[in-house]
Amino acid sequence: MQALRDFNGKVLFLTGIGGQGKSTLAARYFTDAQTRQVFSFYIWRDCKEEGERFENQLASVVEKLSAGQVRGEDLSKRSIQSIVDLLLQFTKDTAVLFVFDNADHYVDLETIQMGGKRRHFHKRTPCLG
Repeated sequence: MQALRDFNGKVLFLTGIGGQGKSTLAARYFTDAQTRQVFSFYIWRDCKEEGERFENQLASVVEKLSAGQVRGEDLSKRSIQSIVDLLLQFTKDTAVLFVFDNADHYVDLETIQMGGKRRHFHKRTPCLG
C-alpha cells in the first residue's frame, strides 16, 4: 500500500493472474485516497460487470466529469477519438483516480496492448504512450 501512496507517475497498471489480490489492493488504495482527498474525482468501473463497449464506459466517465453538461448517451454514438478528446479535455488540469477493474477482456495479453478500438485511447494519451 505504501508503494502506491509513494507512486508519482501518472498511470499505474496492476496486472497479474486472477486471485492475487489486485482488486483488493486497488479498492484499499481507492478508499485511502478518498480519505486523504488526494484527487478531485474518483471513478471506479468494474468492466467484468459491464458487458458494454469500452467506448460507452468512457462516455459515462465523461458525463460524470462534465457534471452532466455532456450526456454519456449522446457520446456513445460518437467516435472513440472524440470521446477520448473530451476525456482528456476534462482531465487536463484535474487530478482523477481511475480504476478500470477486471479490464482484462479489453487488453490483448499477448502484446499487453489495448485491443480493437481501445487502442485509440492508449495511443492518444500522452501519459500512456
